[in-house]
Amino acid sequence: GSQEFGQSVALSSNIAVVGSPDENNEANAARGAAYVYVFNGSQWLYQQKLFVANRPNGREFGRSVAISGDRILVGSYLLGEGEAAYVFRYGGLSWEEEARLPGQADLVALSNDTAVTGSYGQVNIFRRIGTEWVSEALFEVPVGDITSLDLDGDIVAVGAIQTYPHLGVVYVFHRLAGTWKLLHELPNPAPAQVWEFGAAVALEGERLIVVAPSSNSFQECYGSGRAYMYSYVGGT
Repeated sequence: GSQEFGQSVALSSNIAVVGSPDENNEANAARGAAYVYVFNGSQWLYQQKLFVANRPNGREFGRSVAISGDRILVGSYLLGEGEAAYVFRYGGLSWEEEARLPGQADLVALSNDTAVTGSYGQVNIFRRIGTEWVSEALFEVPVGDITSLDLDGDIVAVGAIQTYPHLGVVYVFHRLAGTWKLLHELPNPAPAQVWEFGAAVALEGERLIVVAPSSNSFQECYGSGRAYMYSYVGGT
């Protein structure tokens, strides 16, 4: 049955993808699955279950999911060398595996022909050329482990939180003329009040929302999180 169903969710137009990373599948298949649902105007209908065959050592497929247009990106836990992110394309009748992206993929994001995967302190950016996905950039996050990422067009936002103190920081990367560069490093704006800045990030156009869910005070540990909005204005 479905285990950890709903650990990850992605929504685009009338299509929803739900990860179930602890699900058992057929023999020799990776553990975990992702379910696709379609909204028909009045209700959500099950469309397809995605999983990876012939990968007996694979684990936690569906720990992260993303969708853009007719493609879905699913992250998994990587054992040894190989691929941990999987691209599926809708061909008109069903979702079919299109590519496997190398590297760790605790977190994934997808926007048109660009895919981003992240894990620990590393961010991988891939670009689709036709039906081939090629590596476009690889970044090591200077501080902390990656806790969140999002992608919109030519901008990637990555949240990272230090081991201690858990202040948090957000890195913003920008693609200009085909080259990715670190555009901004956004520090925790209120370290005396909140920790874990960057636990969640969301990009939409030139606006970025960053969540800091935790207070650094033991007396204010509940209901004290904050969300910050940033706007990209004139290169800053």
